[in-house]
Amino acid sequence: MAQGPGGYQAPQPMCEGPPSEDVVPLLGTADMGPTYREDPVDEPATRYISRPKPPKFLWDTSDHQYLELVRCHAAVRVVSLDPKAGTFSVRMKCHWAFRTLNSQEDSEIRLRGVPGIRMPANRVTVEESRVWKDLTGSNDPASKRTTHKTVYWKGTSTFTIEGHKVFHMENFPFDRQVINLEQLDFVWRSEKDEADYYKSMKVVFFNVSTESLLPEWSVEPAYITPMEKTETRPVDLNCPSFAHKFVVQLRIERKEWFYVRQVFFVTYLMVLVSCTPLTMPPTEDNMGTRLEVYGSSLLTLVAFKYAVADHIPSVPYSTFTDNFLLAPVCTVAVVVFETVAAYHIPNRIDESVTERLDWGENISFYMLALLWTIYFLYAAFYKPRRRTPWLDVLARKSQNRWTLRHSQDMEFFERECESSDTEDGEDSSPTTAGEATRKSINVKGSPRFDTGV
Repeated sequence: MAQGPGGYQAPQPMCEGPPSEDVVPLLGTADMGPTYREDPVDEPATRYISRPKPPKFLWDTSDHQYLELVRCHAAVRVVSLDPKAGTFSVRMKCHWAFRTLNSQEDSEIRLRGVPGIRMPANRVTVEESRVWKDLTGSNDPASKRTTHKTVYWKGTSTFTIEGHKVFHMENFPFDRQVINLEQLDFVWRSEKDEADYYKSMKVVFFNVSTESLLPEWSVEPAYITPMEKTETRPVDLNCPSFAHKFVVQLRIERKEWFYVRQVFFVTYLMVLVSCTPLTMPPTEDNMGTRLEVYGSSLLTLVAFKYAVADHIPSVPYSTFTDNFLLAPVCTVAVVVFETVAAYHIPNRIDESVTERLDWGENISFYMLALLWTIYFLYAAFYKPRRRTPWLDVLARKSQNRWTLRHSQDMEFFERECESSDTEDGEDSSPTTAGEATRKSINVKGSPRFDTGV
């Protein structure tokens, strides 16, 4: 067994056993704790809770199987996102709580070490990590912290996490992104800056609260999934289960109102103004004025498209905003061709059709105005309320085949090295991050996502 600082050895649990194959914990229940069911759940859990559910101040008992168990609440702040560079940065503060046997020693802190995390897929900077004894007293026996049986410990750790991600922008600015932090391993270290660790934590409660410091992004509760090989489910259901490795996926979505007001609404007004010459008679006297308005409008639309290019992602496929900005240019171009045709057709056929062409152009203007109004209302009010479901974001079902060929996920950083030779005729092509995450988690009862390819 690995030793901690000062040769400290933790007592061994007495009721550990192989994972149970008959029952599977359904994680993520808020108040009732986890329940057990055999059929898989539809969505990943947003928290991890052991069975039986740990008390608020953990178990105050001298039984070793209930000691050394950790509660962790992580507060995550998204501080930087760069879709063009494919990078992100978050700050995470972990609040710890655990109990140890009360050995009446003053040097326990030096023997204990400090909590830490390992994230091989990201660059982690430890700013602070410490623990202390909580000697808070209470008249309520259930609320007592340190007692004659156990010592109640509390702690805090602050981390800065930087990593890379492929941002999928097909529905920009109505896109949703999942920042996959991949493997999160809770460990004990002798010092906060130590690269090595001497023991893994036994986490019985893990919760993540996420907030965004970026005004353009909002957040949803993170997905938390324990990795099967690191989760211990005792044979005796009265003994608490625990895990030490998790896959954490942060969910963020873009706030669209800036683009609705500054891009979509302005484009909508420009295309309506550009089409107003349709209400003028298609005569020779109005021909120059109409073409002059169309030409200046076309140049204005193109200039506006390049002016907002800094706010639009540069990707090798078309986004919703790209299509919205391209549609006015095509509309004005079609109207220009119609104007030239309407001028020449009456002279070649019969001048009596000029009045009917004028009437038809008036109807066309109102039809274009109606269609563009519907298109703008669709972008401003319908699209924000009909975003891609989160499970489809994980499975990337909203993407077409061309996008999938040109925008693949990164390979899963912690995946095991595969031999160059294929076995049993299996394909040895690289595994994407989404597929590898689903394969490596492999928790019975967790969802299986289809890649949609």
